[in-house]
Amino acid sequence: MAKRASSGAARSLPGADARILILHGKDEFLRAMHTDAARKALADTGVDPEIVRYDGSSASLADILDDCRSPGLLAGHRIVVVDNAEDLVADRADATVRPRDLLQRYAENPSEDATLILRAETWRPGNLDKAVEAVGAVVKCDAPREEDAISWAIRRAEKRHGTRIAQDAAATLVALTGASLGRIDAELGKLAAAAGDEGVISTALVHEFVGLSREETVWQIQELMLRGEPGPVIAKISELITVSRQPALLCRFALADLARKLHAAGAGMAAGVPVATLEKSLRLWGPAKFAVLDAAKRIHPGNLARLLRDAVDADVAAKTGQGDEVRGLERLVVQFASVLG
Repeated sequence: MAKRASSGAARSLPGADARILILHGKDEFLRAMHTDAARKALADTGVDPEIVRYDGSSASLADILDDCRSPGLLAGHRIVVVDNAEDLVADRADATVRPRDLLQRYAENPSEDATLILRAETWRPGNLDKAVEAVGAVVKCDAPREEDAISWAIRRAEKRHGTRIAQDAAATLVALTGASLGRIDAELGKLAAAAGDEGVISTALVHEFVGLSREETVWQIQELMLRGEPGPVIAKISELITVSRQPALLCRFALADLARKLHAAGAGMAAGVPVATLEKSLRLWGPAKFAVLDAAKRIHPGNLARLLRDAVDADVAAKTGQGDEVRGLERLVVQFASVLG
């Protein structure tokens, strides 16, 4: 069997001939998705496998390997899933043979009637991985990069949920949820139902139905920015990115969302739209509501439109690799302060 390279969510999944899979990484959804893909690959060949599960922190390796070598009672093929596999392969002081060595020997001559799937959050690569790659695959299951998560959301919406999501709407979804494929998939299910017969998930629909899953402290950026002082905002952004490990994308989204609200509120007031209607349509609440409405009333609509363009331009520049993301955020904060101050 040809060696399979490891990669992330966008990789080609192993086929029905894979006999051992190592699925390691923090993303539980990805580990489950690859496991289901292995089952489906067998089902596509007419095989209905029996599935046996073990907990690697308590199970015996000898029992697991015996299960792999024993034919299934009801099915011609058996999938043996071992969670917490990092505990299973850990060296033990009382062991005469290292568990990794036993697994490597099995990988050199695996049963054709079983697929062994080792799932772990953490994994130390070694010779076992090389042996497994000859008969299966070693797949890293960490959360993808944000741009990959956006592409995945677009494909997933159509393939799994029977709907379409625009690029901007997918980017907004990832900004709100983070690059967690499980969270994205769950939100896509709700959004597909909300889209109804139209079958298209818009950015407006994402704003309406998806709540933030990350620390709400990100939205302190908006509250601080409305005070018109750039220093505290820049300090908060630095703290969020370097200490809380929040992505720059979400900080840009917070500023862009504030610019959108200010522009829409200003345009609405100029057109005579009742304040209560603006509060509801823009989802304004709390102390920030009064700050947004006050700024929208006193600042010329042309300046608010320019601010929104600046926010959009900063986002485009960051996504296309034009300059440093953090420096771009700092420039945007200064532009906000020049308008709001």
